[in-house]
Amino acid sequence: MIEDPHFSLELDEFWQRLPEEAGEQYDFRDDARDIVITLSAVSIDITPDSVDQFARLLIDMRMQAEHDAALAFGLNVTLYEPIVMPFTWGRAVVYYGHDDNDRQFSYSGIVTRGSLINLYMSTGRLSQQQLLEAMDEIGTRIVFDHTPLDGKHGLN
Repeated sequence: MIEDPHFSLELDEFWQRLPEEAGEQYDFRDDARDIVITLSAVSIDITPDSVDQFARLLIDMRMQAEHDAALAFGLNVTLYEPIVMPFTWGRAVVYYGHDDNDRQFSYSGIVTRGSLINLYMSTGRLSQQQLLEAMDEIGTRIVFDHTPLDGKHGLN
């Protein structure tokens, strides 16, 4: 069970925690499916009228980071059109892709008025569809503050 100040998540027993490499980051591996997940979160303070601008900036930064990492490792990366989905509590930002080493990856960012939660998954074994199903399996388990941007309702 992950109990972070920004979210909580209960994972099944087949997810093995990997040694921490960076501060508030959570890394897990499912050996049977060859999936690695990285979760992290940071505090942010976003006004309702700036959430879309923040989500677009997040997409731009993440996409550039994917291209920079591929370049550093001498790989070609294919990224599919990122999506920003509006919710009363903020925005969900998603994209997926693959590289020429047959690694599939997917990213989901949860942008609320008080935090940014990052979920990144990658695999060298599964198809993109199988990875997206695993992403959905984990993403729907993340518990976070669902207070609407207008501040009129409560928590998840």
